[in-house]
Amino acid sequence: MKPINYVPHFLCRISGEEINSISEIEFIKTLECLELSEGILRKINSLSADLTKDLHDCISLYKEQSISRVLINLKRDIFNMRFNRVQKYKLENISGFNHDKLNLWLNLAQEYQSTLHLMRETFKMEIQEKRGKLKQLFSNSEYIKAIQVSNTQLYENLLEYLQDNQSHPPKKMRNIEQSLINYLSRMIFKPTPFSSFTGLNYGFFSQEDSSFEINTKESKGHTRINMVYLKKIERMLLNRISIKNKCYVSLNQTINEEENYMFFRRGKDGTSQAFTGEAFIKIKKSELLKELIQYFEGISSMNIVEVVSFLSEKTNYETEALYNYLFKLEKMGVLDFSLGVSEQSDNYTKDLIENLLGIKDSLVEKSVSHLVEIEKIQAIFSESNYQKRYVLLKNLQEHIKKIYSLFDLKLESNDLTSLLFEDVSYKNTKIILNENQWKTHLDDFNLIKNLMPLFDDNILEKLSMNIIFKDIYGNKGAIDLLEFYREFNKYDKNLLWKKIRKNDTYLYLKKLRTEFYDYLETQINMGLDTIFLNKSWLKKFINKFPDLLKSKENYSFYFQIAYDNQDNRILVLNKIGPGLGKHFSRYGNLFLNSEYKENNRFINSLIEQYKKYDQNGGVLTDLNAVLGLNLNMHPNLLNYEITYPGCNPSKGINQVALKDIEVLYDSNSDQLKLYSKQYRQNVKLLPLGFLFPALSPSLYKFLCGFSESNGIEYSFWNKFLNEHNNNFSLLPRIMLGSVALDRRTWKINAKEIQKEFSKDTFETFINFHKWVKENQLPEDIFLRVANTMDAFSENELLNQDLGSWIAEIKQTKHRKPQYVNFNNYFHIDALRKIIKDVNNTVTIQEVYPHPDDVYYQKNSKKCVEFLVEVF
Repeated sequence: MKPINYVPHFLCRISGEEINSISEIEFIKTLECLELSEGILRKINSLSADLTKDLHDCISLYKEQSISRVLINLKRDIFNMRFNRVQKYKLENISGFNHDKLNLWLNLAQEYQSTLHLMRETFKMEIQEKRGKLKQLFSNSEYIKAIQVSNTQLYENLLEYLQDNQSHPPKKMRNIEQSLINYLSRMIFKPTPFSSFTGLNYGFFSQEDSSFEINTKESKGHTRINMVYLKKIERMLLNRISIKNKCYVSLNQTINEEENYMFFRRGKDGTSQAFTGEAFIKIKKSELLKELIQYFEGISSMNIVEVVSFLSEKTNYETEALYNYLFKLEKMGVLDFSLGVSEQSDNYTKDLIENLLGIKDSLVEKSVSHLVEIEKIQAIFSESNYQKRYVLLKNLQEHIKKIYSLFDLKLESNDLTSLLFEDVSYKNTKIILNENQWKTHLDDFNLIKNLMPLFDDNILEKLSMNIIFKDIYGNKGAIDLLEFYREFNKYDKNLLWKKIRKNDTYLYLKKLRTEFYDYLETQINMGLDTIFLNKSWLKKFINKFPDLLKSKENYSFYFQIAYDNQDNRILVLNKIGPGLGKHFSRYGNLFLNSEYKENNRFINSLIEQYKKYDQNGGVLTDLNAVLGLNLNMHPNLLNYEITYPGCNPSKGINQVALKDIEVLYDSNSDQLKLYSKQYRQNVKLLPLGFLFPALSPSLYKFLCGFSESNGIEYSFWNKFLNEHNNNFSLLPRIMLGSVALDRRTWKINAKEIQKEFSKDTFETFINFHKWVKENQLPEDIFLRVANTMDAFSENELLNQDLGSWIAEIKQTKHRKPQYVNFNNYFHIDALRKIIKDVNNTVTIQEVYPHPDDVYYQKNSKKCVEFLVEVF
């Protein structure tokens, strides 16, 4: 087993609202009434058993049918607790049973009914009281800021909801309330990933004493305008002749010379075709095109005026004809036009403005005037209170609408998504974890890191590529990357899946997974609340892994801290992601400043870590595709990049052209590798964008298959249920040393939950309280709806209906664990919205660490989550 290596920096997320906010909206008084009523009911049940026995004996004493019939009916009514009927019986002349006991039963029945009435009235009172507390929480400035950024329409709804003072809100207000509750739960208890509902800071492992100093009262924000709008505006501007005559030109880096020229084309960012419209195009050779291609050798982009000037010297074409020729090539996809703004620009709006200034075109000048105002809004947004933000967002929306109207486009209300995005960190923080105190935890993470490749779908992607490559090319030495991509896309995926299932490596991996699940099942059958994986067994098990698994060595771990009964620290895993800094880089811009290479410790540490990875051989290469998505933006941290077709190359970054890359089969490792002919080195592709590859365009997804930076959002228990044994309804907590690998889990059919809902709010609340007790569930849980099956599940749903699965995981309320507190009616009502259309089983997990655990900061009482990386 290799020695542990860990990245010195880590990230720390602090929730945006205190945890005790949840307990403040629990229906305590109603639950006290319920407990009282249940106590009375237990006494009634005990008396009922005695009375029915006495009446059974008494009936045999009376020969008169009229009396025996009365006693039989009385017995039946007591057994069925028909309180009103029992009161009406005339029993003065009937002896043989204990009348005092019956009177006590009637008094308890009356007390029980009074308690039920009191409980219903208490619930009505509490629902008004707690709704008032909810409105106080929803009025919290940090919550409002988060809603403003996250969901434009919900923010408008929030304002409407806060102004509504009806004691019985209409359906629309209740629907808004459900959404607001779910957002509040995410703000308090969000188990990953980081978001605008939280504050984010970095820390370091060190020989210094551990320190956790955070002042949540002082924050710093990093705001970006939504790239969907900026790319759309840029694309509309690039259609103007006045802009085309001054734009920057780059050559499509996929052009290869065959009989004619062939290149790859995709839809333009900022259009509806950005994720589609992929095709390989052939174009006839010409001397002019040949000159153009030679001109761009070693040049990433050039001003169109200089390109035309060069071609004028080389040919006899008129200037206007050359411009028109370049325009034609741009339309075909041979050339890409841009305004010269780098894909990963830290301030895309500002750079866009600077490159548009001076262009004499009234429409461009009007667009720039609006962009200037948009950039001003972006600059002051984070420092503004929510009242000012409301005005700024209105103005931002208005400026975007006005730019759209200049191009005869209308910004429809259903087109509106988040206008901007914001990440928040806290000022004056000091977070240090002492290396010696954390050595045991890091050792345990190292062991988990060695285990996880067995459960990583990226391994199956590589196996699929191997099968297709060998099937088409056999033992050929080197194949052009884009040629392989064309063949890969044509390959029959049903045939591929059949071959995968027969592949020796795949079958061996299945065997290993089965062995691991068998081991888990043995532990489950011991009936313990917590199972402890044996480290010695696990190390021997990992030694059986093939080289394909041992080659994957980098993972990142999202975790929270809990403490056991002996006050030992436990790390509770929320998620495992890829390593190689991918989950750090997304937040680099938050900590970026103009002199970051000299002054910013976190960015410096990231860059230094990449230098260490570079020492392992090969060229670490980013894939610079933003695709109009802010989550794909990050600082330029690597020295090399592949400029994705249709994207702008970054200034000062070495370019690795797609046409320059070959695919090599390495027989020693049985893996495919990328090789750059220009740099004469292997290309270690590391797309630092955060886009989930399954949701990306085809070529992007294909390229990610060569990367080690695809990750696994895992759940051992979901994998166990999907692949191995679906018969368990309760699964224990899994521990490996000091790390909780998975939480206690229940598998429940969604219909069981749905049937507890009633039109009557009080009945719904009581139903769920009883349901939780009957199923021995915790009072607060995380519920996950989306199916987490992976490719090893061999589940026909995944094979036949991948589109439906992807559509499901796109829904936040299904994909992410949702917090539910069953002592809070509003959470139960929000659950109705989450689960109403679900037809399959769902998983419920314990809330661990629990809100009462000492892990939560004693002063702030806020949930904290860490992200560390092990390699």
